[in-house]
Amino acid sequence: MREGFSEEFLRACYMASTSKILTLLLRIEHPDLVTPLRYNNKIGDLTSNDDVYESRMFTMSLPNEITDSLPQVPVTIDNADNVISYACFGLDTAEKYDVYLSICLKDTPNVIEYESHFIAAELAVDDVTAVFNCTLEQGLESTWPKDAMTPYSHPHLFGSTS
Repeated sequence: MREGFSEEFLRACYMASTSKILTLLLRIEHPDLVTPLRYNNKIGDLTSNDDVYESRMFTMSLPNEITDSLPQVPVTIDNADNVISYACFGLDTAEKYDVYLSICLKDTPNVIEYESHFIAAELAVDDVTAVFNCTLEQGLESTWPKDAMTPYSHPHLFGSTS
């Protein structure tokens, strides 16, 4: 992983208007999966470092604030077509999933600006979603910006310019 953010990424974060669009890449690994599940949060598939990330809606909630356990981070992925259900059906439940969330700019997808590693011990699937209940294994000592970058405060990063 890179040390710090690139100048291009920082400029995109703080400019009033930019053509740079923040893209989230999600990679899910399990010892019994032949290939990892890879998704991006934009319309259209995206290739990053020779790996194809399928376009699929997903959300990641902020960790809970319970102090006597590791922070819980639910990762919810669109599963209306049951692709995740079929891929994960019959996997060894004693083995945990490795879940990686990476951030890049859409026009420079090979430059990973940030990556977090989560461990998921359980997967809950229903008719439309798959939820990996994760714990944050790394990054607890990291400092985070005071203000969040949301589609409202930084619309250009999320591809919604007005």
